[in-house]
Amino acid sequence: MASSTQTFQTLGDRWAAALRAVYVGPSVAKTVAREFAVEIRTAEGWLAGRPPRAKDLATAALLHGGAFALMVLLPKPAGTENQIRKIKRDGAALADRLRRIEPVCMEEEAR
Repeated sequence: MASSTQTFQTLGDRWAAALRAVYVGPSVAKTVAREFAVEIRTAEGWLAGRPPRAKDLATAALLHGGAFALMVLLPKPAGTENQIRKIKRDGAALADRLRRIEPVCMEEEAR
């Protein structure tokens, strides 16, 4: 079982990565601090991997949607890449089936 320090660091790493994915350009820490109404030092800590407080994570969900907060809270499950590949394959197969049956359906509707 992971220690709480490791768990928080992992959360902090995901928080930093999520913030960096949304906030780009110069003065990222200043922009984050302004958006979250925190001190620049706090934003710099977050960007360095310090985990957020619950209220700051809630603010992130309000600013950027629940998916943003879930991306921070939930570690990427094992096998995610395989699941993505399977969904893409299934989607491609479905698109192929649609391409084959769509002309037939359109022809029947025209009658």
